[in-house]
Amino acid sequence: FPSGKWINRTEPIACPFSANLDLLHFYLYNYLRTILYRTSLENAEI
Repeated sequence: FPSGKWINRTEPIACPFSANLDLLHFYLYNYLRTILYRTSLENAEI
């Protein structure tokens, strides 16, 4: 998992909260991408 990809951070991860925030963004990104992919497939079938 590439940390700091969505949040441009100049300093390394110091507190675990920022690491959890990156992980949260990672899961949200995959979740939204999966939803968009499924809706695009459903629209293509119609």
